[in-house]
Amino acid sequence: MTEIVLRIKHNDTCIDIEFPIEESPLYAKLAELHATDHEGDPFLVEKVLEPVELKDFFEGKSVDLDEINYLAKRMDSFSGQEYYQFLAASRFEDHLTPRDLVNLTFNLQRYTLIRDMTNLQKVGVTHLLNKGELLTADETKSPRMAEVGKELICSGKGLASEFGLVFINEDIPYETVYNSTAFPEYQYRPCIATIYLEHGEQTECLYLPEEYRAITKAIKRLGCSSIDECSVRMEITDLSEETLSNLLHDIIENEGLYKANLVAKEIDNCDDPRNLAAAICYADVNDADSVIVIAQSLDVFVFAKDVYDDYELGEYWIDKVDEYTYSPELQDYIDFEEYGKDVYRDKNGEYVDNYGFVGLDCDMRLSDILDCNEQGMGEMSL
Repeated sequence: MTEIVLRIKHNDTCIDIEFPIEESPLYAKLAELHATDHEGDPFLVEKVLEPVELKDFFEGKSVDLDEINYLAKRMDSFSGQEYYQFLAASRFEDHLTPRDLVNLTFNLQRYTLIRDMTNLQKVGVTHLLNKGELLTADETKSPRMAEVGKELICSGKGLASEFGLVFINEDIPYETVYNSTAFPEYQYRPCIATIYLEHGEQTECLYLPEEYRAITKAIKRLGCSSIDECSVRMEITDLSEETLSNLLHDIIENEGLYKANLVAKEIDNCDDPRNLAAAICYADVNDADSVIVIAQSLDVFVFAKDVYDDYELGEYWIDKVDEYTYSPELQDYIDFEEYGKDVYRDKNGEYVDNYGFVGLDCDMRLSDILDCNEQGMGEMSL
């Protein structure tokens, strides 16, 4: 894992911060600096602890901590070769600021780093792969690779760095992706859905579930004072359960981003999203607060997946739940259907399309659970 570790100074207090960092721990660090009122303001870098190669970019300068955090997330995805390629390329073409470094992470193909010139075959392969060419295993072993390597080394265009020779690929234009306003789309961690916040020509991306501060910061970077000034578009990223996917779309459309984010948190915390979808269908609810209550009460629900009639339910319950043992010769004498009817009645059950049997345990009633919503238990801090 690649980290940026900075010693941040505010007034007479210093504290070390390791990036990348989540919003809550970052806020806690600001609290230690007695600087929570300055969230979003530039902070002075007293010392660069890691990587020391970035000392000239940060040390003694005021930086945007969110910008540093985004840069660290980008760097955290680097392979070993990309990491040194990035450090080497940072020495050239006027890379002077954190903004320049963020843009550099999107332009590594423009710079080929050769750390070992003794193997021309490997030099050629490294150069072509870096430029984005797709090579088969056989092609990497062909004599052409050594020719490409020799041509590159003999071009005389190599720029010396402490990491090796850097060749600037002039045929690949440098692209300015980051303009110091909205961060470019980059999914750093797994997420359920990607949110596109748009205002004018600027777009900020959020990856649900998000922390509340991440949402408010994104809105602020767009130059807006509230979510109402932004257009909001959602794309499901990693949620195979169609019921939950459709539910999130409905909630963001009817109740807004903040409510959809709360529901996304519950989905993300759920061990079995299919059970959650089944319970929501059983309860026949589609508003965020009720869904949250259902998700937080999932342990009082009982499920028999893909069971749709009383006979199957009785057989399932005897085998999987009550765990009665009986001789196979006695199976024809057991009234599974009647047993299933008893389970159906005792558990206030329903057969839910596409999911199977759903009921309630512990003598609970659905109304008791949903009443928690009216009592405020469904309200969570944003």
